[in-house]
Amino acid sequence: MKEGGFSSQRISNSWIEKLNHALESGFGGLRLSENFSWLEKKDWNDFIDYMRKMDDTIGNYRMVALGSYSVDKYNAARIIEVTSGHQFSLIKREGKWERIDNFGRKKAEETAAIHVARDINERKQEEHRIRRCNSILDGINRIFGSVVKAKTEELGNECLSVVMELTDSQLGFVGEMGADGLLHDIAIREMKRDQCLMSDETGYLRPPGNFVLHGLYGHVVNSGKGFFTNDPQSHPCSIGLPPGHPSLISFLGVPLIQDGKTIGVLAVANREDGYSCEQQEDLEAIAPAVIQVLQRKKAETEQARAEEALREKESRKDFLLELGGRIRELADAERITAIASELLGRYMNASGVVYCEIDPTGKYSNVWADWTDGTVPSTVGRYSMDDFGIGDLYRQGHIRRTDDVKANFKDSEVAEHCASRSVPQSESRD
Repeated sequence: MKEGGFSSQRISNSWIEKLNHALESGFGGLRLSENFSWLEKKDWNDFIDYMRKMDDTIGNYRMVALGSYSVDKYNAARIIEVTSGHQFSLIKREGKWERIDNFGRKKAEETAAIHVARDINERKQEEHRIRRCNSILDGINRIFGSVVKAKTEELGNECLSVVMELTDSQLGFVGEMGADGLLHDIAIREMKRDQCLMSDETGYLRPPGNFVLHGLYGHVVNSGKGFFTNDPQSHPCSIGLPPGHPSLISFLGVPLIQDGKTIGVLAVANREDGYSCEQQEDLEAIAPAVIQVLQRKKAETEQARAEEALREKESRKDFLLELGGRIRELADAERITAIASELLGRYMNASGVVYCEIDPTGKYSNVWADWTDGTVPSTVGRYSMDDFGIGDLYRQGHIRRTDDVKANFKDSEVAEHCASRSVPQSESRD
């Protein structure tokens, strides 16, 4: 009381001062109790104001407060006014204590809690969205960073590495549509192995190559839309798996689209918890980068092939011009053969060139002259066509190429002799 009146601010400051003293003394907070039976009617409005301020104060400080009132001293209106200002009240009736909750306040607290929880959830969702965006950007940077030094297949594997990490997948595939209507794989990767092997018609294990456009991959291309299924075997478009293909427990595929046309497929599979729209959105977000680097690498490869073909054409032209110039004025057959053999050997980067004549029976070849670079012996002599395994081919007018003379020549001595000459390939023409 101050000057005969009630001062709510003074009392509030007093409790805060006591709390600070308690905290400085090592206590965890302040528990306070006060009896308000002394209140006079003239102080009631000030008291209600104090009670509301103290309620806010207690909520912001480490305080627990208990206020006691005389029920017999106040009418029902004032009792309601008191109880409405607190979280709950205890009233003794007929010797028993009853708890009366402030439902309006409780509802407000529940609403506030819901808003807080919603804010926390929205913040977590935003943080998750930012992490997803950063992961996609990091993946795109990795893909673009590998385009300069990687070959097409290596680039495809790097793309798969990125999308498999992004979607927590165990299997990945990227392929492009060919002019033949087949889906040609660029790369296929399984987390457990460096490459995925499947069996061909003979049972021989091989990396997957070209696919007929049907099944789950075909559905992606034909619809031009991405989709996922966490039960691939039951999907209407499923046609089962080829021999040796890893089992599928889940599948997600998106089309690679350029200029409004589907040019390929980017797919992942076997995410442990299955796929959702979130993984599909991530895969669709990174697909344009995959298209860009693969098309760029394809253009670079085609340009390199064109340049190589041009170089080969110029080299062949130079060879023919030099050959024509060297033998144009010559009349001696042996001299012409010697010059032509030498120029051909150097042009083909071969260790030796043999010129032989087939006898009228077609059974024997006579090597009258040859050229070597000095690293192999001469093969001048007479040989059976059948020992070389080219008799039938000669008689049919076919060209013979042999990459392994030991395995392909029938006569072992001939094979050893040819192999010792380090000839990478041999050709015979009528």
